[in-house]
Amino acid sequence: MHRGSAYRDIQPSFVEDHVQERLDDHPNKNLHFTDSSDIQDRYYEAIEETTIEDDGDDSFIRDYLAQEEALIPKGDGESFMESAHEFDPYLSYDEPISPPTLPEVNYNYDITIDDGHDPSSSSSSSHPDAQPQMNAEANPQQQTWPQHIPSYSEPQPFDTRTAITYDDRNSEGGYTGSESQYSQDLAGSFPDVFIDDIPDEVLQGIPDPSTLAGGMSAGFSRPPPTPTQRSERIFPSPSLYRGGPKQDAFPKEDISPRKKTRRGISQSQDEIPSSLVSQKFSINPDTLWGVCGLPDFVGDLYLTKKGVKNLYQWQEECILNEHMLGWKNLLISLPTSGGKTLPAEIAVMRTVFIRKLKALFILPYVSIVQEKQISLSEFGQRLGFVTQAYFASQGELPVPSKTDVMVCTIEKASVIVNTMIEENRMNEIGCVIVDELHMIAENDRGHILELLLTKILSCGIKSQHQVQIIGMSATVPNVTDIAQWMNAAYYISDFRPVPLVESFKWKNHLYNSKGEVVRELTKMKNDSEDLYQLVEEVIKENNSVLVFCGTKKETQETATCLCQFFPSTTLEDKKEDKLLLLQNLRFANSGGIDPVLRKSIPYGVAFHNSSLTTEERELIEEAYHKRIINVLTSTSTLAAGVNLPARRVILKSINIGFRETLNTRQYKQMCGRAGRAGIDNHGESILILKPNIKDKEAGIKLMNSDFAPLRSCLHKEEGGRGFKRLILDAIAGKFAETEEEIQEFIKFTLMAHQVDEKILEKDSKMAISFLLEKGFIQQVQNPSQHFKLKTTILGDATFKSSFSPEEALIVKEEVLRAMDNVVLSDDIHLCYLITPIFNLANVPSWEKYSRLVDQLSQKRQKIAEMIGIDSGYLIQQAMTGVSVKSNSPMGRACHRFYYTLQLVDLINEVPLDTVAERFDSNRGALQTLMQSSQSFAIQVSNFCKVMDYWSISMLLSQYVQRLNFGVKQEILPLTEIRGVKKGRARVLWNAGFHTVRQIALADVKELSKVKNLGPFPERTAGSIIRQARELLERKAQELRETADEMLNL
Repeated sequence: MHRGSAYRDIQPSFVEDHVQERLDDHPNKNLHFTDSSDIQDRYYEAIEETTIEDDGDDSFIRDYLAQEEALIPKGDGESFMESAHEFDPYLSYDEPISPPTLPEVNYNYDITIDDGHDPSSSSSSSHPDAQPQMNAEANPQQQTWPQHIPSYSEPQPFDTRTAITYDDRNSEGGYTGSESQYSQDLAGSFPDVFIDDIPDEVLQGIPDPSTLAGGMSAGFSRPPPTPTQRSERIFPSPSLYRGGPKQDAFPKEDISPRKKTRRGISQSQDEIPSSLVSQKFSINPDTLWGVCGLPDFVGDLYLTKKGVKNLYQWQEECILNEHMLGWKNLLISLPTSGGKTLPAEIAVMRTVFIRKLKALFILPYVSIVQEKQISLSEFGQRLGFVTQAYFASQGELPVPSKTDVMVCTIEKASVIVNTMIEENRMNEIGCVIVDELHMIAENDRGHILELLLTKILSCGIKSQHQVQIIGMSATVPNVTDIAQWMNAAYYISDFRPVPLVESFKWKNHLYNSKGEVVRELTKMKNDSEDLYQLVEEVIKENNSVLVFCGTKKETQETATCLCQFFPSTTLEDKKEDKLLLLQNLRFANSGGIDPVLRKSIPYGVAFHNSSLTTEERELIEEAYHKRIINVLTSTSTLAAGVNLPARRVILKSINIGFRETLNTRQYKQMCGRAGRAGIDNHGESILILKPNIKDKEAGIKLMNSDFAPLRSCLHKEEGGRGFKRLILDAIAGKFAETEEEIQEFIKFTLMAHQVDEKILEKDSKMAISFLLEKGFIQQVQNPSQHFKLKTTILGDATFKSSFSPEEALIVKEEVLRAMDNVVLSDDIHLCYLITPIFNLANVPSWEKYSRLVDQLSQKRQKIAEMIGIDSGYLIQQAMTGVSVKSNSPMGRACHRFYYTLQLVDLINEVPLDTVAERFDSNRGALQTLMQSSQSFAIQVSNFCKVMDYWSISMLLSQYVQRLNFGVKQEILPLTEIRGVKKGRARVLWNAGFHTVRQIALADVKELSKVKNLGPFPERTAGSIIRQARELLERKAQELRETADEMLNL
């Protein structure tokens, strides 16, 4: 759903009359129309995508808050919406559409409050790239390009660690506006843009730096700039547009300038105005954006979308470096929150806009992929490029020609690169961005990242096609080593936009990193760790706190414990916002809500860990950003997952998990979340240590330790898995055909820069022998009597499915066994085939697992025996109490089958909470299992296609979407309708609406009579009908395009 409501297709006069009538009756007489606010998108999206049993009754929240002496108005869902307007004037009023036809003109109305605020006066936001606002009078250069623009000679390492002090804030600087003013600032419409031809020098490449004012005189070896010089570097004024007659580059009849792209939903080509696809924008060579070859309105987008008003000095130098402008590789190493993302985004936009090539943006986690896809789509709508997210089953493969930017996880990036290599399309990729490059040293995923970068580096040399690789990380100590491997220049700095003050708590004192006493803490009853005191010091000034805990259980316990210290008056603070958050959490979880969150949110406290679903975590993150939640307890994964800065970060322990001790990289990542650019004048991190000398010494050592160098994982993978995959990919990807060529290919790896050449040569021969023995490759003699290495059908299937050789052998064995006696009368057999083989958590209780197997039906027990499940083995494991995974075939099969049972329940619409309780799991873990199983199912299906196991491939492919939605096959088509998830799809099916066409042709009143359709039945019914019609139209358009392509062959 886009904007504040799903109902935009209504007659304008009807909307005006209806909204004006509501406004006349509203107690606030300063309300008026605007076309830019979407503050309440999340609320409408939640109520339109969820079926609840009591049709909007919010008594469960009211009863709870009543116990806390915080009464709220009683009423049904509609009255709840009415009261919501009293605390949020941005909420939209709309009426359902009138069947049977829809008007063709889209109109969009929202309500905002007129407080006399000028949106242009807002300051920067808390975004990590946002800068303190400059004083125009103090800086006469504000409206023009700085007099001195650096040039670049032979690139040298540039280290600004001697000039990291940066605090030029004054009474005019920093964030000075209220949150409501800032929201209105972001809600402002885009300035008009002049359209003109791109100058010839831009079409030919990069503008000649010598033609720019001031010339260029220094490179990366330039002395560190002073804080004063930094403050003179600003974005060009929006008024600096040049060109022909003034036109509107964003026609309103084509697309709204505030149109949103939902997380995980790729931006379709028809979302971009055709006028933007074909037009050329004016380029001003006297501005930073013009030097980059981009229109000046890119700067305005950063201002309106992200609150970025000024560039940091290092960002300007990095963007204007000859390596960046010349499409060369670059490694950027700065602390967390230093603004590394902005230069990477500029590189992506330049690649698509100037070179007309695709860009690959690789991120470690799904949540960041979704966030970045939305962010880049907003730029794509103005510049005319299409962004698509790739994770789990999301993302179209092969990559469509219309997709320009692929934002993906590491695993999906590997699949994309392999596909492009197979199709000889690597010359379509012009830029690869790797965020969190230090993950190349992680045991589980590092070898995948190193392997895909190795292939990209080799392709660039082999085909003479320049692919720009930009790596980013906050923790790369051996930067020269990594840069040499990447054939890259590097930019390293200790710059932080907000200074960080590190300390630790030992007994009842705070100490600095040197072990010197800073101050004494006052003891509170029942607060043995002094945690509440450390939290209360910050939140009393309406600042936020992140508390990192060692385990998921501890995050919940800490959130619960903190609530008992808060005064009852806390319940009244932002009560309506908290109520709305609880309501949305309930909708996101199909009527349920986590008991800890139910209790803690009224106090402004919440926990955040993987036990929550993606939807729940997103709602909590949004509430934290809006200061509805001031205290967030989390596990360490949040430090690398999402951008949630805080004034103070507290680490509850020096340990994570049950036995592992924090390393320097983990510690610095968590501390790096302290300090919000443009808001805080400093950030604080506090490490809580146990009251013993050993912990104190370990804490001081941790705070003063250097990062461990990044080391390749290809060579240290268990059993040489990474090395075998490297050799197979080299042969399957046509990078090498002989042992000599394989040795040359290995030189492109990071491993080759860190491991002795003789050891690599020996290990490569062992890997080749393994691949020959297992039938992945074969020796072929050519006419010149030389033997060449070629992949077999098994090798090709392994490469195209992105399996490791070990995984491929297991999958092949199980598929062949299934082809002889596959059971189709039950989902359990095929679900076993798509249960991931590796990276599954331990079985929590083998005793309970054994009882679950005993309780299976006779048919399912026979299928389990067929798969290889031995009840005697389960009993033995239960008696020994061992929960560690076994690498034996029996142990591996039994371990996978435990998760197969969970998948069977999930795709048969058993509620998440029920499955979680049955298998000692949680909703977040089950959602993660479904996502990983989707990816694995796609891999197995692709493997079977190449192996010519077509029957199995077709059967397995049906489970991909079932895993995505968690539904039975019969209602799967209905879940394709936007806003219809499994609960609502089942309700519609039971009411007799079995096809999308039936729903599209339905009458609103008829559909609204369906029991349990959701709150506001007519509104919901109208939305479902409209989305069903749009789905049919999209499918029809796809068929028309396919027919046109076939006719043009």
